[in-house]
Amino acid sequence: MESAIQGVKVNVLEAAIKTKLTGTSSVTSLLATAASVFNVQIPDGYAFPVIVFNWQGGGDLNDTPTRAKEPLYQIKAISSVSMYQAGQIDDALDAVLHNVALTVSGWTNYWIARESDVRYGELTPAGHYFYHSGGIYRIGLSK
Repeated sequence: MESAIQGVKVNVLEAAIKTKLTGTSSVTSLLATAASVFNVQIPDGYAFPVIVFNWQGGGDLNDTPTRAKEPLYQIKAISSVSMYQAGQIDDALDAVLHNVALTVSGWTNYWIARESDVRYGELTPAGHYFYHSGGIYRIGLSK
């Protein structure tokens, strides 16, 4: 059985996000590989830089009889080199996602808008430092 976020099959929406990002050379040219885009978690031992996205919240709008949803997704770059590198990838993400449509099977994507920024450093227990830069995007869907 497929998971769902308030009625939107997660794999359909998340496949659309991944397809958009991995299919755009201005984004993939900045990553370790063209496939360095992950939902929720990076596999162990994977080379950086990467992009990670995950669901943050959102749901039904209930403002018209038409079914409409606006899930929120965090989409960010992670670099092991510098905040500058993570920021460059974030700039490419923003250019590809903000006010640009996705193709989501069974839904009409009427907008994507960046609502807030994400930017922080992370020191792991092993002593490695990672730089995170990205945003929270509202994805408008209707039927």
